[in-house]
Amino acid sequence: NKPFTVVLDAGHGGRDGGTVGTKRYKMTEKNIALDVTLTLGKLIERKMKNVKVVYTRKTDKFVESWRRSEIARKQNADLFISLHCNFSPSKKSIGAETY
Repeated sequence: NKPFTVVLDAGHGGRDGGTVGTKRYKMTEKNIALDVTLTLGKLIERKMKNVKVVYTRKTDKFVESWRRSEIARKQNADLFISLHCNFSPSKKSIGAETY
């Protein structure tokens, strides 16, 4: 019985900042995604002892897209979650996207 394995991918990182917040909030997507990913990972590790958590990155470093999927394949992941914070110029756009 192998543990259920989830790979958490904090979108962007390093030289790839992703989207940038408004003038008032100069947050970058890479930092928000990393914070959310690390928080989610800690929560899973604490609450679900039978789940193995693997991260594609735990620091502000750039990881190529192909490398992220390679990590999941090598870990024989049951679930791959890539976290991003998308931008829309429309004020009517709210909520989450799931693919």
